[in-house]
Formats: sequence, structure tokens, C-alpha cells
Amino acid sequence: MLIFMLIVSIGVTTFIIMNRSRKKGANTFTSLLFSIMFFYMIIPLFLLINEEEMSQYTDLQIYLYDYNTSKLFFYQVIVLVFIMIFYLIYNRTINRMSNSKTGFESNTFVIIKYFKLVGWISLIIGGISFILFLGSLGGVRQALAISELARSFNTQLTEFMPYYASLLIIPARLITLVPIFFMTVYLFQPENKRYLIIMICTFPLAVIFYLFNAGRAPLIAYLLCFLIPILKKRIKYPWPIVILTGFVSLPLLDILDSIFLYFSTGVWIEYSTNYSSYLYQFSFPYKNLINSLDIITASGIRYGQDFITSIISFIPGINFSISYDVTTQYFLGENWKSLGGIPNDLITFSIIEFSLLGVVLFSYLLGITLAKIDFKLSKWESNSAYILVISSINILLFLFVQAADIQPLVRSFLLIALVIGVLISSRKVKSK
Repeated sequence: MLIFMLIVSIGVTTFIIMNRSRKKGANTFTSLLFSIMFFYMIIPLFLLINEEEMSQYTDLQIYLYDYNTSKLFFYQVIVLVFIMIFYLIYNRTINRMSNSKTGFESNTFVIIKYFKLVGWISLIIGGISFILFLGSLGGVRQALAISELARSFNTQLTEFMPYYASLLIIPARLITLVPIFFMTVYLFQPENKRYLIIMICTFPLAVIFYLFNAGRAPLIAYLLCFLIPILKKRIKYPWPIVILTGFVSLPLLDILDSIFLYFSTGVWIEYSTNYSSYLYQFSFPYKNLINSLDIITASGIRYGQDFITSIISFIPGINFSISYDVTTQYFLGENWKSLGGIPNDLITFSIIEFSLLGVVLFSYLLGITLAKIDFKLSKWESNSAYILVISSINILLFLFVQAADIQPLVRSFLLIALVIGVLISSRKVKSK
């Protein structure tokens, strides 16, 4: 019964996505729906179909396969409720804005000015900070050698450098904005080659930052942001190819693992392709969800405290308990920091913060926010700059669904900066 429900849900959601994509193109609405379908429908379907093989993972056996069908069915209903509220609020908001007596039109001058301003600020502050940060660590090679340790929950950057130098990692994140922002400016003004040159020069720095501080999957997502505008020039519907490329690229994660180990130990470890391990890597959002009410029973509802403490914990050396702490502790025990953390997916995070009421609140807020983003973007000219911006937001939304904790969101300066740029990109005009 549950498998049938998942198949029907996938079919209906796919129809909505394809129908909307044909009419409006790929936007944040279709991106969020695809992400929800992938993590809460497609992955669970494969997990249930391959139960015998996936039972080798002890946590899946304990926290998924040992549960009765009625419990899994209940959480699948929660997913459908989330989608339904999001769908209704999104459409209502779009219709209200479209039928408003006050019209909107994109302001290309404001768009270019914003992307130039943020790009230059990010280049100066982020570039200088990251170069000084790498220098404090002893160079790029040393930074990559300790990257796995530096990202772990069991160590602090202050173990590798002075505290004042570790603070540079905060503004250094801005370097990841520069290639996309200056590429956007260049696509608006192709006669201005300066921005293309800066983009090419800063791209390696952005990649190094992702390798050091963000990990492999975010790096692949970042690279895909640049791939879509290239494909769009040759293919009318590039997203199926991008999605396929993303999955085919999964073995690259094993190669990158070997590279990281080589930097750390000086020994090359042979990699192997294991498709069940890829499925397992994507299983945590669903595993989180079907245990979310048990997590708040054990640790209590957080009542939105993470919206404050997670931002403060962004400063090196300051650590409040944040949402993924309680989730990881539930699955891995008190000594989880030596094993690695488990991020909270979108729906689990909403439940941990406000229980089942959070499902309503978060789907409502996302419906309004994404409707405004898509409405503003619909006023842009459909050119290469538009494709780069909307593609970047869509890809980052995919990452947001699987890791919706406030701290990773704040760390994603790129997503926040792009959304702000879109929201201020149009001006009100009187409808005739």
C-alpha cells in the first residue's frame, strides 16, 4: 500500500512539475517540488524496494525497516500536506501579484548595479580574507590536507591557527559569490570583458574554498550552476541532462575522497563504485522525517531558538546547541561529534522547531517567498544572465531541502545574495 502511494505521489508530482515547466520554465516552484519528490518519495521508494540490500546499514534497519507500515504512511501524509499547503499558498500569492492594480517591471540598471556592487565587495573582502586565511594555514596544500578535520564537529579551526586568523573564514565565504555575480554582469554586458577575466581568475579560489570548507557535494552543485547556461544555448530543456549528470557524477565523490585522503596521508587509496552507498547517502532526510516526532519527544520542541543561536554560533569558538545537534545525538548518541553530524532536512527541521504546526508554518512561508521570487524573475528578460541566476537558485534550493538548518543557510551567502538581488530587481509601475 505504501509503495503504491509513493508511486502515485511521484506520478502526480511529476505531472505538476512538467506541466508548470512547459508553461513557465524551470523556476523555484518546480525546483522545490522536485527536491521534495526526490528526498521524500523517490528515495523512500528505492529504500523500500531494496530493503534486503539496504538492511546492511544498521541505522536504516533500526530507524526505518523495523517500523510498521502505518507509521511510514503517517509521515508520507505529512509530506503530502506540506506540498498541498505550499502549492495553494504559492498559487494564491502569484495570482494576487499578477492581478494587482500595481504592476511590476524589471529594472536592468538596478540588477547590474547590485551584482556589480556585491561582486566587488565580495572580491575585495572575500578575496583578501581567503588569501590571508590560506596563508595562516600554510598554503593551499596544507589547507586541503586538513580540510576533513577542519569540517568535523570534533575539531575547531583554532586548533590549526590563531583565533583571530580563524575569524577570516567568515568573510572568506564571500569569494564564492564573485564568479557567479561577475559572470552575471558579463552576460548582461558582454562588451565588458573585465568581469569575465575576474570571473576566470577567482573561479579557482571559489573551488578551493568549497573543497576546504563545504565538501564535495556542494562543490559539484556549484559547478553545475555554470553548466546549465552553457547547455541552454544548445538544448531547449537542459534540466534532465543536468539531473542525469549530477547522478552520474556521484562516483566523482569517491575519487574526491581518495584525493582528500591523499592530501591528508600522502597515500593513494583505490576507490570503488558502490551504488547502495549512494542511495544510503541520500537516505538521511527520510530517516530523519520518520523519526522527527520521536526526536522532539526525547529532546523537546525548540520553539524557533535556532533562528538566533545558529547565527551566533557562526562565529568560530562560539557554540550553542543547534538543531542538528539533537537530531544527530538521537541517532548516534552522546559522542556523535567523533562520527560526524546529520543535517536536518526541510520538513524535519520544521517539525523540530514547532512540531506539526511547523509543517504548516514553513510550507506557508515558502509558498509566499518562492512565489515572490518567481514573480520577480518572470519580469526579467529571458537571457543567459537570467538562466544563470535562476539555475543557481534552483540548485541551491535542492541542497536547502536536504540541509535546512539555519546555520548552513546562513553559510550559503550565495543563495541569500541571489535572492536579495531578485527581490529588489523590479520596480512598481501603474497598470494601464
